[in-house]
Amino acid sequence: MANLPPPLPPAQQRSGSPPPLPEQEFEDNGQTPIHPGVLAAALIAIAILLLLLIWLLLTAGGKLLQLASNSPSGGPQESSVGSEEVIMGIEAEVETSNSSDTDKPATANKPSDQTDASPTADPDTAPTNVDDESSQAKLDETAEESLADGATKTSRTRVINTGSGDRLSANGVNPFMVGTEAKSTVFVIDKSSSMSGRAFQSVRNSLLQAVEFLNQSQRFSVVFFDSAAHPMPPKHMIQADSNGKNTATRFIEQMSPAGGTNPYTATRMALDMNPESIVVLSDGEFDITEVIRITEENQRNRKIPIHCIGLQSHITTLEKLAEDNSGTYRTANTPP
Repeated sequence: MANLPPPLPPAQQRSGSPPPLPEQEFEDNGQTPIHPGVLAAALIAIAILLLLLIWLLLTAGGKLLQLASNSPSGGPQESSVGSEEVIMGIEAEVETSNSSDTDKPATANKPSDQTDASPTADPDTAPTNVDDESSQAKLDETAEESLADGATKTSRTRVINTGSGDRLSANGVNPFMVGTEAKSTVFVIDKSSSMSGRAFQSVRNSLLQAVEFLNQSQRFSVVFFDSAAHPMPPKHMIQADSNGKNTATRFIEQMSPAGGTNPYTATRMALDMNPESIVVLSDGEFDITEVIRITEENQRNRKIPIHCIGLQSHITTLEKLAEDNSGTYRTANTPP
């Protein structure tokens, strides 16, 4: 029998199994379990970071919403200051702060025991009188002015007239406002003797308000009439800037009722100025032939709209004049 090699130990007979490691190597290569306290601290830190991130997002979102609410919704707008308002009183300009209550109309106490002011009262020395609330609310519609830096916001109050502050009303609106949207307007006003008293004072106040509403790019003139015509110097239309309005204020305050009623010459003067609109006021009927003559001359050369106002009663000749000359007619009353 041939000699055979001795058999291998049992551990070496399993060729696919690695040799056993010592007990120390099992401890070094194995994963040590995480301590529960360390795990809890890590979770708390992560939660704090998440809360901080949420707070930052909410703060940034709130600021964005505030900016969005403060931004204008109608696109780019010009920087503006407060509106120009009209209060009955002497001719002057007063600037008042208007940073927080620009939408509130100016108010003041209306004198209760003051009689009609003299037509020749000096506008620089006469006492200040104010508008009633209904007319004051209308004054918020005046044109706005712009400042270069856009940082200051003021309200200009132009005090333009003496008297009680009473104004005409046609359905709650100043009737002289009709036609004032035109680029040029001539006001033709009856000052006959029948206009004496409170009626003429109200007419003057309403006329001054309408003139004050014109912007400086517009042109205007005023012609009073009785038996004759009384045009405002310089007898042609002028710019509705500060100087023009001051000129009109002085002229209107000098007028007083007298004489008869003949609007033809005054209306013919207004037509010769060639404005975009004419506004005529009277308190009485006049010869219908005057209406026919005015209409024929207007339709022949110009075709200017003529708006008419009947004071205290319906004036059929004025209604006819407005109807034949593409204008509007209103009956206006003085305050009770």
